[in-house]
Amino acid sequence: MRLLQADLTTVDPAELAALGPVDLAFSRGFLMHQADPAHALRQIARLVRPGGRIVAQDPLMADARYPSYDPPVPALEVVMALGFATAARSGATPDVARR
Repeated sequence: MRLLQADLTTVDPAELAALGPVDLAFSRGFLMHQADPAHALRQIARLVRPGGRIVAQDPLMADARYPSYDPPVPALEVVMALGFATAARSGATPDVARR
C-alpha cells in the first residue's frame, strides 16, 4: 500500500496516470475553488481504477454560519465568510456540494 499526494491543479495528469490507477481519491475543500468542478472530478475519475472511490469533502452551502459551533466561534464565521467571498469572486462555486 502506498499514499500518493498530488495537487491536481499543478501536477501533470500523465505523470500520475503512469503510476497506475488508484483505489481512492480524496479531496477536502478543493471543488469549491474550481471554476469547473465537474471537469476537476472527471480528471480525478480518470486516475481511479474501476470500482475505486472518489471522496470529496466540501461545504454544503455558502453560509459562514455552517458548520455551526456551540458555543459560537465568531472569528471562524469571519474566516468562512472571507473564504466563500474569495471563492465566489474567482468564479468558483462555494456551494458546489449542493449542486
